[in-house]
Amino acid sequence: MGLFKKKKTEHHLPEGWSETKISDNLYITNIPEAQKQKWDNERREKDGVKKIAQKNGFHLKNHGRSGTVYYVESEKVCEIYFEISGVPEYDLIFYFDSLENWFLPTDVTMASKDKEKIKLQFID
Repeated sequence: MGLFKKKKTEHHLPEGWSETKISDNLYITNIPEAQKQKWDNERREKDGVKKIAQKNGFHLKNHGRSGTVYYVESEKVCEIYFEISGVPEYDLIFYFDSLENWFLPTDVTMASKDKEKIKLQFID
């Protein structure tokens, strides 16, 4: 017994989300794929991807401290996520590990040679 009663705080997750308790104060939140896809579609619409898809090359769209680089090749589009670094050694951090699929015109797994080609073109 203590002098103060701890009040249990409740938080509510959105419909369909779930949480897995890892330890007393650590949880993993699981977000349904449908929700993630909805967010991606909204971001792509906001970035004007349909217009971007008509011009080959790299197109940078930022949203505050992060953003997306869209790469277009013959109306096929993929995306590379980036964020502003929190350390002085780096300006931007690009996540080439997220480069896995062409999402337009349809969601298709990207060949490893395409990934490497895009990365090299980007670095150039």
